[in-house]
Amino acid sequence: FTEKERQKLIKKADVINKGNKDFHTSGGSDTKDQIFLLSLEQAIKYFSKGDPERIEIGLLEDEGFCYYSTNCGEAKGLATKYAIKNKKQDADQEYSRWWLRTPGKSWERASYVDSKGVIEPSGRKVGDFDTGVRPALWLNLRTKIY
Repeated sequence: FTEKERQKLIKKADVINKGNKDFHTSGGSDTKDQIFLLSLEQAIKYFSKGDPERIEIGLLEDEGFCYYSTNCGEAKGLATKYAIKNKKQDADQEYSRWWLRTPGKSWERASYVDSKGVIEPSGRKVGDFDTGVRPALWLNLRTKIY
């Protein structure tokens, strides 16, 4: 986008950072941003077509693991040639996992969407470098700039 387009088209959004209800982790402070990561709730809303199937697996005494299946391939993140070349992604994988802004089951983890499009609320350690970023933004399509 040009500077003019950025100012006119990209909306500044109220980014609400709710915690993870499955693991009772805090989401931190809310922000106002033009570019942001989707939350766990947004990923479920937009990629499971409003009817998520919550599946609990491996329930242990103190911690449960669950995930949300999605009904569409749009949740899959296409791995870039750069990621494959720099070994941030398995060479035989076409899709990559990508981060959400919602925390996972502890302060050192963040929720993500795996390479099959499955939404994982328990998260991965944020230091894992093989997870991609899929930035989100809201465009004001009613604005005429030219």
